[in-house]
Amino acid sequence: MPKIELDCKEKFKFAIIFYHLTFCFASLYYSFDYSNECDAENIFRIASEAENINSLIGIGTIFISFLIYPLIKIGFNYILLTILFSVISLKGFLIYGDMFFKTDLKKRADTFLFIILFFLPSYHFWTSFVGKDAVVFYLMAIVLSNVFNMKRINLFFITSIILILVIRPYIFFILLLSYLLNFIFNPELGKEKKIKVILFSLAVGFLTLPILQKFLKLEDIKIENIKENYNRIILYSQRNGNSSINLEKSSYLERLMLVLFRPFFYESIRPFHILASIENTIVWLSIIKFFTSIKRINLYKIKEIIFPVMAFVLLILFYSVYMYNLGLASRMRVMYMPYMLFSIYWIVIKHKN
Repeated sequence: MPKIELDCKEKFKFAIIFYHLTFCFASLYYSFDYSNECDAENIFRIASEAENINSLIGIGTIFISFLIYPLIKIGFNYILLTILFSVISLKGFLIYGDMFFKTDLKKRADTFLFIILFFLPSYHFWTSFVGKDAVVFYLMAIVLSNVFNMKRINLFFITSIILILVIRPYIFFILLLSYLLNFIFNPELGKEKKIKVILFSLAVGFLTLPILQKFLKLEDIKIENIKENYNRIILYSQRNGNSSINLEKSSYLERLMLVLFRPFFYESIRPFHILASIENTIVWLSIIKFFTSIKRINLYKIKEIIFPVMAFVLLILFYSVYMYNLGLASRMRVMYMPYMLFSIYWIVIKHKN
């Protein structure tokens, strides 16, 4: 038989597919461990017990039940749906992979950084459940690919944005603001085009604001209502889960540290915490590399990554408002970490080139 030689990109695809699907089975094991509270099982149960699909129309988690309702009716069980959602998030990893292979990754250090991004275990684990994380992870990969490669706005891109709006409205608004800033700070775009983009973005934001308002359970966008909603989050954090930080007494800086770096190694209780602390160390080193590289690079050159930079910065700042739990912080990193690491590695590689 003739010898089949695979290039680096094909080897990566085979490795990431095998690696990710391994975590699909890990998520199933976690789900069937009845000592764990699993949102994925609740989503499946709600869809299974619904009398009709109309009762599942809504935003946020309930929308995932809406999506899987027809699949359950044609015979999909929990295991098959878990595999399906794992494949959806896998597609997101492959999209990010295609973007990275378009950069110059010839040097060993670049390749090492590249591998770190795609093989951090917790990101594969949290995107292998039936739930919002797997779907939004994939949709955000589509958005970044389209914006970074300056593709024309098409139906696929618009559909992805709308789904993000329905599943996690706050991410939609952060991406919209990042998209707007991407145009405002791009020195190559003319004033007339910038004004058109600003007006369009403001119109979209105004029209979709009621969805965010409903998601945040705010009757009106007033300071009093926002404070009341925040107090509900404080009460919830005190009654549910093992809170790693007191939301009421903690400072914003403490929560920012939780979002970015915790758990630290000495805080680890379970093997999963140890693994997460190692990943956090990698992130910490990557951020140091980012700041040491950006000092030596012409800021004009980073115009290409204004969108992902603004997106991950705004997401981190948003999560730091209410983050109180180690597990939740680990899950939410899935939303911003690809954008963050893509920006870091792009700057490092661009600087070398």
